[in-house]
Amino acid sequence: MNLLLQLLANGLVNGTLFAVLAVGFGLVWRTTNVFHVAYGGLYVGCAYCFHILVARLGTPVWCGLLLTVALAGLAGALIEIGFYRPFYRKQTSAGAVLIASLGLFVTLENMIALGFGNELQTLTRATAPALQLGLVMLTQLQIVQFVAGVSVIGVFWLLVRRIPIFKAFWAIGDQPELISALGLPLFRLRALVFAISTILVAVPAALITLDLGADPHMGMSYLLVAAVSVLVGGRDSYCGWVGGAVLLALLQSLVVWKFSARWIDLVTFGLLVQILIFRPNGLFVRQRRVEEAT
Repeated sequence: MNLLLQLLANGLVNGTLFAVLAVGFGLVWRTTNVFHVAYGGLYVGCAYCFHILVARLGTPVWCGLLLTVALAGLAGALIEIGFYRPFYRKQTSAGAVLIASLGLFVTLENMIALGFGNELQTLTRATAPALQLGLVMLTQLQIVQFVAGVSVIGVFWLLVRRIPIFKAFWAIGDQPELISALGLPLFRLRALVFAISTILVAVPAALITLDLGADPHMGMSYLLVAAVSVLVGGRDSYCGWVGGAVLLALLQSLVVWKFSARWIDLVTFGLLVQILIFRPNGLFVRQRRVEEAT
């Protein structure tokens, strides 16, 4: 029983980081209708950026995190301007944009692998002190991860509720032509969406790299986590994204308890298939009657 509680506690910590990843992915998908496959490549890029700053340049961890976040925001805006915007201007089909995004993802991963090799890159650090919390034990780094994840989710939620420009993001996803009619800068808002999304992926990328290291081929796993979390929670539900991420992390912990960590990706994919078949609108979205949907 103690092992189960420990794994569930670890899953809850992972769930907060997964939730940040899910919010970043869901924000782009809900706002721009782009299934942002390159998100996985950006995760790898942020992880290696943090690794270079801390391990090779000797930057303090918190300073490296802030620099990674700043560079991530810039990279996200540039990707929208230089990569996705031409497709939007030409009204390219969603399927073609998806394939192009997949190509960008593969390019980013391979460029990083060519530059740094395929080996796992870890950060040399002292053993993190552990704290006993009842029947479970968490390291200091896990507590930092949990607090950081909850803080980012909470701050973003407050911004969505309080700042009008964040409310406009939802409107872009529903009726983008209305944004220009209202005199709002559509392309600036799109660039801001991608910048915020990449900032959100940078936070868990840096914190996970600090704990587990960076691997040039880990992007697909975290892309799958983000996408499945959004699909489980429902594409139109911010709270659903967070709930889906926590549920996925807890399920992964149960898999480790009963089977092995090697089955984690299979369970993630299995959950995706079940959701698409039985609850395509998500677990946390109220199912509408047919007459309400028409």
